[in-house]
Amino acid sequence: MTLRGFELKDAETILAHFNDLELRQFLGHPLPVSKQEEEEWIRRTWEARQKGTEYTFGIEENNKGLLVGSCSLFDVHSINRNAELGIAIWNKSLWDKGIGSEAIQLICSYGFYLINLHSIFLRVHDFNKRAIRVYEKLGFQHVARKREAVFIDGKYHDVHVMDILEDEFRKLHPPAPPFIAATGE
Repeated sequence: MTLRGFELKDAETILAHFNDLELRQFLGHPLPVSKQEEEEWIRRTWEARQKGTEYTFGIEENNKGLLVGSCSLFDVHSINRNAELGIAIWNKSLWDKGIGSEAIQLICSYGFYLINLHSIFLRVHDFNKRAIRVYEKLGFQHVARKREAVFIDGKYHDVHVMDILEDEFRKLHPPAPPFIAATGE
């Protein structure tokens, strides 16, 4: 698996899966998006990476060359050395195959070993049990719960906040470069 920068041509691949309501409910993004919106989002990922405020990458299967999802470290705070993690595996047929676990480990390695973060946190909806298990397996700790914080499919759900500190991650996941592909546009 490789993490790589997005290209404008990736908008078609993203749209082939992203407008699926089941996927979007996990991401807290209920509205469908257009090709133009996806292309604008891709351009914003380039700008944010150049500014050092967000690092968003496509998840590509090495053996097939398929773009299967995205992961990012966003709201990067250089003084506090922290960021929020986001991930999406777009194609539901690829869920439960270990792709998300590997991508999270790669993006966290990028955060801790390359851009010198101290902590990475995430938010996950209470009904996303699969993701919670993955995060726990990778060493993330539960640190808070926002009660009834999101409204999805006609009801309110809690949002769990989890994090992992640099030293905790380094104990569990020693570096194994190279863990990211070139990111040119």
